[in-house]
Amino acid sequence: MFIKPLKKIYWSIPILFACLLLSACGSEPTSSPNGNNNTVILSGETVSGVSQKGPFIKGSTVKLYELDEKLHQTGIHYSTTIDNDEGKYHIDNVVLTMPYAWMVVNGYFLNEYTGKISSEKITLNGLVKVEKGKDININALSHLAFNRINYLVQQGLSIAEAQKQAEAEVLKAFDFEADETSFENMDIFANGEGDAKLLAISLL
Repeated sequence: MFIKPLKKIYWSIPILFACLLLSACGSEPTSSPNGNNNTVILSGETVSGVSQKGPFIKGSTVKLYELDEKLHQTGIHYSTTIDNDEGKYHIDNVVLTMPYAWMVVNGYFLNEYTGKISSEKITLNGLVKVEKGKDININALSHLAFNRINYLVQQGLSIAEAQKQAEAEVLKAFDFEADETSFENMDIFANGEGDAKLLAISLL
């Protein structure tokens, strides 16, 4: 079993705080219009996935902001509203010329342990790679890695390098080893090892 005893995980939480302090050096992507890239990543396709602490419920909002290679907003953005209680979303007719995006979900969610609706709304972020036909998930782990990725990119790392490093650091803070599955591909209801790590951390 890869899941360590909860007592050991609790000892790792102070390490997470240190990780988050480092991530505080970063900031959310800034606005910086551009339009000089003629490569089309998506041309009228649908972007979909699940948004989870537990699953976000009907009426929650999901937004997508296109980002350039320095994580600046390009000015292209889309939004949708979740129309069920399973956290699933879809944004239709998306046109992007950059492969990365900032995803934001805001709303109430079903507690993954009790099944009850949360008493307050929360917001989760994710810095994701957009590809045709690929689901993109927003969750607690993508949120924890978000600012750290941005900080590392501003320090000179590529987005891919920053994402890999930040995700490994977040998992290490909970005494888990780095996972081959990116946070944006994890789902608390799926059966992979990375999915189990996401569920365990979400429950904490």
